[in-house]
Amino acid sequence: MSVLSPCPEKIRRRGGEVLGDEDFELVRCASCETQYLHDSETEALYLDPADLTIVWRNVGGLPPPCRGCGRLDWDFQVLPNPGDEAARQGPWSWAL
Repeated sequence: MSVLSPCPEKIRRRGGEVLGDEDFELVRCASCETQYLHDSETEALYLDPADLTIVWRNVGGLPPPCRGCGRLDWDFQVLPNPGDEAARQGPWSWAL
């Protein structure tokens, strides 16, 4: 199976910020596995797959509560293989 990565052009068409140096990756809450889209180049965490204007910039401090489990002190981790079933069936599948 090939590894799928988020496509900058698909993200741009949906209103995401694409400046040419982005490094998009699918991530998940370390507690409940709710998925998010992260740009590790600009430290932007897109919180809502239906509205890419809802973004948190990791410039210090904690992100807003996880939209899955509601934890205030949550962290995220990169999905080990963005081409796996969880990503293909997840809320950000349109970006792959």
